Amino acid sequence: GDGVAAGEPCSINARTGESRVTRAFWLIAGLFVVALAIAALRLVCGPGELAWPSDWTIFELRGHRVVSAAAVGAALSLSGLLLQVMLRSPVASEYVLGLSAGAGLGIVAATFVSFRVTGQIVSYSPPLLAPVLGAGAALLVVFLLGRRGGLIDPPTLILVGIVVGILASAVTT
Repeated sequence: GDGVAAGEPCSINARTGESRVTRAFWLIAGLFVVALAIAALRLVCGPGELAWPSDWTIFELRGHRVVSAAAVGAALSLSGLLLQVMLRSPVASEYVLGLSAGAGLGIVAATFVSFRVTGQIVSYSPPLLAPVLGAGAALLVVFLLGRRGGLIDPPTLILVGIVVGILASAVTT
């Protein structure tokens, strides 16, 4: 097939010396540049005619959102990459390790405590620390229970993460 199996070297093109991974990287990088150019053009010109705007109000309103979205997307992709590299498993993700369910449990617990203290459910400033603490607690439980002989075993860690995620989801509902 076209895919590269784990442990096998990827095929190298004899004529150019490029691997499929290198070609895929450059293709994705090129598509990313094209998408950025289209987003910038759309942001500057807006809908309708292709003319430079007389004032930059739209750019001032949307510019920081575009930059924030790109920064958050880059951080999320980097965190996913680091999880997969650290665990040496392509299935490792925040969902498989129970981090998302732990964060959800953290926000539900914070909402419950807030309701018990104030008597109100809706808040204009959501608790930002609660999901971080919930995900951190889930990660701590996964790493403590996923050790085998004092060492971190990736398959065991992933299985424990699935169990912790299921339990956190069950408590949330």
